Amino acid sequence: MDQKLAVFVLTAIAIVNANYYPLRFKEKVRDYIEVVKTDTKQNIVELEVPAHGSIHPMGVLNDFSTGYSAKKDYQENICYISRIEKGFPSPGQMQKNMEMSKGQTDSGKYEIIKQKIYPIRNLTRYEVGPKISAFCYGYEMVLVAVYNKHSIEKELGQLVRGEDQEKRARRQVVILHVENLCNGGQSLANFKRCPRTFNLKCKWKTTNCYYTVLCHQQRNAIGHLCNTNHNLLVTRVCCDLVCP
Repeated sequence: MDQKLAVFVLTAIAIVNANYYPLRFKEKVRDYIEVVKTDTKQNIVELEVPAHGSIHPMGVLNDFSTGYSAKKDYQENICYISRIEKGFPSPGQMQKNMEMSKGQTDSGKYEIIKQKIYPIRNLTRYEVGPKISAFCYGYEMVLVAVYNKHSIEKELGQLVRGEDQEKRARRQVVILHVENLCNGGQSLANFKRCPRTFNLKCKWKTTNCYYTVLCHQQRNAIGHLCNTNHNLLVTRVCCDLVCP
């Protein structure tokens, strides 16, 4: 099937089966609405987040059939592809969350979750499945590693130095760093002088964010309790290779 026709067909099916919910959030005294779409038949959850402040507009598609997540930056024309993050609600769970929360976030109790993403390689539409391929049609698709709670520089440094990988994997990752050096030749010179002991120092920026509401029934009580996660997508600007 032609890819444009496939995109049209999948979109038409999604509209028929989907449920749409507004999720209201506030940042710097201004109110915004994130649109949450769930589809239990397609087994997907989709988010549409407006631009606000310095944050780019973005779309998120979590395809639970494949286990992959696509985060689409409309401003940068890129789809970041990774595994669905642990704990993200399934379509059925998300529907219940949205119904219990009535589309409201608790602005005083956001849990901030930073997701630092690091590019690995470009993907083809054949690698991501038809739903993500349709969602990211016309956008560059990049497989990324996602780091949450620990130092990404430390882990990437180990990878580049070859401490956790074979030498060929080490060379492939070094190429990624060379393409995004902060100080060009100076960092390359450092790498040549201390190839086994250098450290990484990366610069990052928050480019996207999205909200999720997680609700559950309270034990031995009437009603339910909802918590709000504010998920920040932090992308790499560049890295330096630094001798200790």
